[in-house]
Amino acid sequence: MLIILVLQMTANSQYILTTIVDNKPLQVVSQPVIDKQFIFLPQQQCYPSCMLVEDQSILSREFILYNTGTTSLNIFFNPTSLNKRAFTIKDEQNLIDSSEIPIIQGGQHTFQIVYECITDWGYVEIHIRVNNSDQIQKLTYIKLCKQLKYQNSHIILLAIALILVIVGSFYGSFTKKHQIVDEIESRETFYRVRQMSKYSISKQYQRSQTFDDEQETLNTQIIVNQQKLQQKAYYIISLLTCATFFYIYRPNIINYPLYYCYFLSSQKLMNDFLKFIISSYSPSFTVPLFQKIETAHIITYLITSIIFYYFMIKPNWIIQNIFNISIALVIIKVPQFNSLKTIIIVYTSYFIIIYGSLYMEFQLPQLRIGFPNTLFLDNPKLTCEYINLAQVILPAKLLSYTISFQNSLKQGKLLFVTGLLGYILSLGLRGDPLSIQEELISIGIPLLFIIIIEQTQRNLQSFWYGIAIDHSQIRIKADRSYELTIENHIVKEI
Repeated sequence: MLIILVLQMTANSQYILTTIVDNKPLQVVSQPVIDKQFIFLPQQQCYPSCMLVEDQSILSREFILYNTGTTSLNIFFNPTSLNKRAFTIKDEQNLIDSSEIPIIQGGQHTFQIVYECITDWGYVEIHIRVNNSDQIQKLTYIKLCKQLKYQNSHIILLAIALILVIVGSFYGSFTKKHQIVDEIESRETFYRVRQMSKYSISKQYQRSQTFDDEQETLNTQIIVNQQKLQQKAYYIISLLTCATFFYIYRPNIINYPLYYCYFLSSQKLMNDFLKFIISSYSPSFTVPLFQKIETAHIITYLITSIIFYYFMIKPNWIIQNIFNISIALVIIKVPQFNSLKTIIIVYTSYFIIIYGSLYMEFQLPQLRIGFPNTLFLDNPKLTCEYINLAQVILPAKLLSYTISFQNSLKQGKLLFVTGLLGYILSLGLRGDPLSIQEELISIGIPLLFIIIIEQTQRNLQSFWYGIAIDHSQIRIKADRSYELTIENHIVKEI
């Protein structure tokens, strides 16, 4: 890039430097404040700085300096390049010479920079010094000489969304009743089994019970209180951990609740994943007052703290995606919908709130995942393409309900496969990935496909109202757990 500097005299240490940006005057320097568009800041992928990017169609730029002080000024104005051999500087006489320009009190001076490009783009840095002062103000912006190239990351985002919908559907269908059975089979004492299952034991073992009912009730109540205390302690410890990071690194206060949700959801997701890897068994150790604490909770807490610490120091698009996906999967799992009617009511309320916020011109925060579109390209913008996670959460909740519904009827996965095919079809009809219309498409087409299938099978009414959860199989597993637990308990007593 070749820059020819043309100096045109038009008529403090106090001055104002202005230029035109987007057809509007902008105060670049109002001493000593410099506009953020002319400050060089380190950029991270998906976190570009606010630096001015001069389009390739703009061939020159003018800066006007006004002397607002009480004395005349001698101004040293020198545009340079941060990119080696990106451009050279010449004045109107084609001489490489940058001298001080005198500006009288109340006068002004226009500096015109004419671009002659050599490279695709470059950083323009302007040095300004007043009256031979040791202090030099630096202004930086980006000049494009050719149209920048971008990768098509949209297909990658759609593939990620499809994977998340499939994973989230099965993760969300793993209801609390499965956790209850797992907890029953992992307990060691008779009282814990009774508390977790909430089913009475068989009469054969009731006759062999040697403990009095009052003592039994007291023991079970102690266990319940210890479990609640352990859960509350975890929330408090997580809150204190986040508060410590907030105090040290001082992010925007608006992000405090979101970051706390990041911490909790990512820890829960990792904990569930770790338990899935090692089956339902997890080593534990005894802590006074809290009884047994699983090692998995400690491991996932430490891992989450390390990741969160790194994210607070240096924002990273991969970690940001992990946190947002964690919240999305937890949202898919935690509210259990047992009927299509409930899903329709919740989704209708959601879209009413979203459209209402748009009507009132109030922007609600939305979870989204991003992927770089400049990852391996020579592009100074470091931008990313995004997709709203509502386009994952809404269909995944619906599909997780279809899995639970057909499991309760001991049927196959026809509804899930049908809904998934509808979601794949909706991926091909996408326009703006961040629009609300895309969210409607992502849930509307799968829902339509599922309703058609249920209507042909004459089962739509049951699907609409839901069915009662059959606890018979859980009782069988629970009774078996009682038997094993009591046998272990008797052996230990002998």
